[in-house]
Amino acid sequence: MSEELWDIANLLLVAVLTIGLPPILTVMVSQMKAVGSALEDKLRQDMGDKNYDFARKIMLDAVMAAEQNGATGKIAELGEAKKKFALAAAQKALDDNGIYIDLNTLDTILEAAVNDAFGS
Repeated sequence: MSEELWDIANLLLVAVLTIGLPPILTVMVSQMKAVGSALEDKLRQDMGDKNYDFARKIMLDAVMAAEQNGATGKIAELGEAKKKFALAAAQKALDDNGIYIDLNTLDTILEAAVNDAFGS
């Protein structure tokens, strides 16, 4: 294929992506929010509003503590190490308050807390 055809193909691809990608991403984000909302509703129903709200607050505090420890270098490895730190801190605080949550549910609450803290 000649350089001129590559240039045309490239321009066409950029045009298609520029026009088509934003609406696709908008739909995907909307669907993800709907799934997240449904999951939150289920967790609230299973745990009760009071326990769910308390777990969210504890997890948000744990996420912020992990961020601070990462920023000061107390957690050398970012990402997964901060997640482990936050999960362990939240699990202990919840256990100390008589709220026992399985790790998968706690991980879901962690993702929501990270989104609350750093998402849009």
